[in-house]
Amino acid sequence: MMQLNPHIQRYSWSELTPHRLVMMPLVISVIAYIAFQFHFASHMMSTIYLVLIGLWGGRRACEVVIEEIQENTWDFQRLSSVTPWNLSWGKLLGSTIFMWYGGLCALAIFVLVFPMEEATGSALQIVGAYVMGGLLCHVGSLFFSLVQLQGRPHVKARFGVNAAYIGGLILGAYGASTILAIDHTEFWGIKAAPMMSWYGVTLSSVIFANITTLLLLMWLLLGIYCLLRLQLRMHNTPWYWLAFLIFCMVYFPGFYTAGEAPVLLSSAAFIALSWTYVIAFMDVWDGIRYRKCLNAWKENAKATFLYAVPRWIPSLCVCLVVTVISLIGHQEDQQTRSLILLSMLGFMLRDIAILHYFRLTPNGRSPAIVTLFYLFVLYAIVPSLFGVLHMGGIAKLFIPLKLPNFISTDMTPVVSGYIQAILVVVGIIRKWRQYWQKAQ
Repeated sequence: MMQLNPHIQRYSWSELTPHRLVMMPLVISVIAYIAFQFHFASHMMSTIYLVLIGLWGGRRACEVVIEEIQENTWDFQRLSSVTPWNLSWGKLLGSTIFMWYGGLCALAIFVLVFPMEEATGSALQIVGAYVMGGLLCHVGSLFFSLVQLQGRPHVKARFGVNAAYIGGLILGAYGASTILAIDHTEFWGIKAAPMMSWYGVTLSSVIFANITTLLLLMWLLLGIYCLLRLQLRMHNTPWYWLAFLIFCMVYFPGFYTAGEAPVLLSSAAFIALSWTYVIAFMDVWDGIRYRKCLNAWKENAKATFLYAVPRWIPSLCVCLVVTVISLIGHQEDQQTRSLILLSMLGFMLRDIAILHYFRLTPNGRSPAIVTLFYLFVLYAIVPSLFGVLHMGGIAKLFIPLKLPNFISTDMTPVVSGYIQAILVVVGIIRKWRQYWQKAQ
């Protein structure tokens, strides 16, 4: 006999009381009957579903782990024998089980009354879009809440919770609206092209949108699984992250390339560079983790090294490989794109070095925010100041590229970023030496 997920079972006992089980469908049925007399029952059931699943359920999925941390009950679950995968589904479905109960009741009535009130559109297609949107909303809310919990044992500020909630609502709206728009339904008055091109291949927009939404849902679920592993003091190898990175490098260039290898490689390198930025700020690393990584490298402990290495390092390796491959060519436009990528890569190394300078500072506060402030100064204020002073030669030392009049023979933007990165690294080494001398 299959054993029910313990967390789903616990939430079922506490959320699905006899009173709730009776009153929820009863109230929804009464509202549907009243709305049916005025011929807008289908719209009313859609609104009830969106309120229950989107507004209420999304908020509940966002706060489920944070509430347990604040109530000091999260440590008991971390010490239990539950696996990260069971915990993921338990928190995702168990915490929102009552909202799904009411939402499915509303959708059942929606399917019955929709053909009586609407002349066009498919009720089942709309229901599928709603369900997918609800799943994306809950999965996104839980994912973003776990992201902002990294390295923070106690969360008291509501800004991070609200940001995670809004992120989940945006994902839910994207999942539902994409399928509805492409489905040619007149229920929302939105239409889209029936066919689309991906890598020059013509595909059905409906099938492609459904596959894309399912892939997004899959990656978010995998992200929740990995983040809960970290909460349970387990280690993750970089293979999950690298798989997601390679997927993005293959998926997104297909929309704006026609199979040309140079453009494809440049686009893939730019995507890898962008995600390297993101993971450098999101991942949790410190001096102890780097020392553990270095010791594992010296001892040839491959498993320990893979667990300890910060995720931005393998991302950078992938970016370097793709950039070097894109350099192999003799066309002038290809070489120009490659030089621009090299320039952006150098400035990215400088920016990550600045992040290390503030994050590795003992007793440093809000290193990511401080880093973003100084990046704004370096990218916006400093070049503008030198530009106003008619010192364009100095201004271009602080910007990675100059479009559209970029000259492939001008190596100043390419070299400048690497020189600045080296200077920041030297500053980090000197600062840490001073710190260890004081500590001894």
